[in-house]
Amino acid sequence: MGAENGRYNSIKSGSTFAADWLEGVHKWRQVIGDVTLPPLVIFGGEGTYEREACQVRGWRLLENHNLDLVC
Repeated sequence: MGAENGRYNSIKSGSTFAADWLEGVHKWRQVIGDVTLPPLVIFGGEGTYEREACQVRGWRLLENHNLDLVC
């Protein structure tokens, strides 16, 4: 987990999304406030979607993306 360039990044090993993964996102937003980039959660499952204004992506989808993540 980390924040770089105003973006909260979190990597989870679970293959099924769990709502409690966003607790850290909510705490971080209370401290930081509004940012330009939405938080990003990478998980061990499949697919990509948005949940509570947070981007959620399966790790396999990152294969072709150049993302600068700090963990």
